[in-house]
Amino acid sequence: MSSNVHLAWFVLLIMGIVSLLTYLAVRAGQGYSVEDTQAHAETFGGVVQEGHGGTPAIALVVISTIIIWAIIYLIMHWRQFAVVFFR
Repeated sequence: MSSNVHLAWFVLLIMGIVSLLTYLAVRAGQGYSVEDTQAHAETFGGVVQEGHGGTPAIALVVISTIIIWAIIYLIMHWRQFAVVFFR
């Protein structure tokens, strides 16, 4: 395969990932209504109100991806880390 074909597949992969993350970001607030947020809100001094809800799917996907990447990176570059920790 030529490098142009690899580049085309890479661009399609990036487009798919961006599309997935956009979809997850758009639907992030659908499962939690305004009433739910107000019911679980905390009021501080009668002035500031903080509402909290469930963790959106996009946050879980991004955090999971970062953790998996960090583990793979650590495994692939273990010799570099071993020099630092095991002198």
